[in-house]
Amino acid sequence: LQNGRMLEMTETVLDRRDPAEFTARYDGPGFSNTVTHRFDDLGNGTTAWQIESDIRFTGLARLFGWLFVGLARRKGRADLMRFKERLE
Repeated sequence: LQNGRMLEMTETVLDRRDPAEFTARYDGPGFSNTVTHRFDDLGNGTTAWQIESDIRFTGLARLFGWLFVGLARRKGRADLMRFKERLE
């Protein structure tokens, strides 16, 4: 759900190097987002999780897409914090 509306996306796995790295592209209406997840074992049962995201807007979204980058970043951080809380 995105702002109370369903958002349909297609996920394409681009690279998978278990257990250290995973890259996928998410394509939806007006955007394409390539996301790389890197997992580094820090010892003592802890893992550092790094996420790199490259959002590209297509069509009309290219004109105003830059307005949503900050919103997407905040939403992503909030999602990650909820995920972390569940794990801990």
